[in-house]
Amino acid sequence: MKVSDSIRAARRAGPGLFVLALLSCLLPGEVSAQAVSGTILGLVKDATGAVMPGANVTIVNTGTGFTRTLVTDHNGEYTAPQVPTGTYTVTGEISGFKKVTLANVHLGVDQKQRVDLTLELGQMTEAIEIQAETTLVQTSSSDLSATVGEEQIKTLPLNGRNFVSLTRTIPGVLRPPPGANIDGAGSLAWRAGSGFSANGQRPRDNNYLLDGVDNNETWLQTVVIFPSVDALDEFKMQTSTFAAEFGKSLGGVVNLQIKSGSNAFHGSAYDFMRNDAFDANNFFNNRAKRPKPDFKQNQFGATLGGPLIKGKTVFFGSYQGLRINQGLTYLSTVPTDAMRAGDFSAINRAIYDPTTGQQFPGNVIPQGRIDPASANILSQLYPAANTAGTKGSTGQTLNNYLINPTLQRQDDQVDAKIDHNLTDNNRFFVRYSYQKTHRELPATLPHGDAGVTFGAGEGNIKAQGLAFNDTHTFNPTLLNEFRFGWTSIKFFMTPIDYGANPAEAAGIPNINLGDPTTSGMTQLIFQNIRNLGANSNQPLITNQNDFQIFDNITKIKGRHTFKLGGNLTFRSREILNADTIVGNFGFNSNQTSNCAGKTSGCTLNTSTGFDVASFMLGLTQSKTRNLFAPETYTEKRPEWALYVQDDFR
Repeated sequence: MKVSDSIRAARRAGPGLFVLALLSCLLPGEVSAQAVSGTILGLVKDATGAVMPGANVTIVNTGTGFTRTLVTDHNGEYTAPQVPTGTYTVTGEISGFKKVTLANVHLGVDQKQRVDLTLELGQMTEAIEIQAETTLVQTSSSDLSATVGEEQIKTLPLNGRNFVSLTRTIPGVLRPPPGANIDGAGSLAWRAGSGFSANGQRPRDNNYLLDGVDNNETWLQTVVIFPSVDALDEFKMQTSTFAAEFGKSLGGVVNLQIKSGSNAFHGSAYDFMRNDAFDANNFFNNRAKRPKPDFKQNQFGATLGGPLIKGKTVFFGSYQGLRINQGLTYLSTVPTDAMRAGDFSAINRAIYDPTTGQQFPGNVIPQGRIDPASANILSQLYPAANTAGTKGSTGQTLNNYLINPTLQRQDDQVDAKIDHNLTDNNRFFVRYSYQKTHRELPATLPHGDAGVTFGAGEGNIKAQGLAFNDTHTFNPTLLNEFRFGWTSIKFFMTPIDYGANPAEAAGIPNINLGDPTTSGMTQLIFQNIRNLGANSNQPLITNQNDFQIFDNITKIKGRHTFKLGGNLTFRSREILNADTIVGNFGFNSNQTSNCAGKTSGCTLNTSTGFDVASFMLGLTQSKTRNLFAPETYTEKRPEWALYVQDDFR
């Protein structure tokens, strides 16, 4: 078929489709993958192998009753594109031959399922029914892909019930370093791991779709919505030789499909529980005669689907919750009671007075020389030792502070989907997803450890997604698919002591400036004890909003199936990413070494000085502070793409 024929067909269908067809033919380009359906195609022949043009082929979805009728062409072939996923019966009939029905034909997302029919001589009132068998080799598509069905999703063991784990069962797919942000499970993106490398490509080059709508979180390269695995019908993963409509990604394309309801009610309920019943206590708790920390995790939910208007409107909904209470074990080194009083006689390093150049008698700093802010920090913010610890090579008591704080996390997510047959030639579905996650991660010290426990504090992630899909059949050889999508994800991470002004209270002015952005404790960085203060990269705000419009036209002409379309995506991201906004004070041994107070002519004795002693005198080695406007800024990134493809049978 000529390109002009396709344009004329689109012109008859409507002016909007004509413009899109014209642009697609002139400017083919990459486009995000959009398939939420599949294609059933095949050949009808008689018992001798002769093709049978003009035969009627009817496909019927056994769950919803969706029906499409086609007529074979002069080659005896038929093609039914844009068919909803599910289980079908395919029936072929023509006058003078027995009607043949092939049952239990499963059509997956973006799958081309070939169903050939052989008709035998006889009356049309006679019928032959055949049960379909699973095709082991895909002969109707050249893409390198794998489809994970509902049964596999439900039965394979999944720690955390994360669908992304299933991608790693596919040849050529590997996981990035576990726990890294690029894996989607780091300190900033801690909902679940979402990364994988397909055929050596970078994880950031992957493309995630949910019901044909972009599901990519573009900051940490994770996903917006993590659907419950009980809500998934199936998903297809492509790793190479994509069709033109899947041309956006160098990595893998993961196309997820939320379940649809059927004309019968179906549902499920579940609760997965983990606890510490069979866990052993760790060495440090046993040594300190501490009880085993608690651990309780429950992941629970339910699904329900069925008819609203039988044969016309069906619904599906799911809920999943997650509750985690996990006791942690943190072991730190803090100043001893003697050090808090200025007494460093227990260590074998000489402490020098920078004002006199002489060693403090007995390695004891007089009370009158202790800096008031340092004294306040020790009394208000630095915890006292609570376990015996061990002696280090310098005589310092190490690992003398042990706590078992509790990490708490609460997740709630909902998916709701409605499918409606508007007419025999028009159907649509709408799906809404919501996910909210809250986490409280304690640090190794009650008032923060300056990033040692990265991500410590409160974390809130709220994700939403909306998909609308409308498929209109103008005639058996011309179809149009329109899709609208909206995704939103909001990260709001706050440090320990967010909203409080501990630095001001301790006597360090101009750190907490009265607004929440600069709240929390300033960072105190040491070499011999645990650091103190808020994390460097908090508070953190990033709000992503993406709006997408898609349209695809499918035209069948003889043995050609032309598909052309395009999309328009409006991406925006609102950002506030603080970096050491509460300041950083660095302490080391130089300020109380034998060269303390001397600018030149001194050879440093590396066995002198101590960073905690320098802190007690209020002497810093470095002071840094980053300032910026506390308002967020917004990035905007529109994207457009066009494509055209011809499949020749």
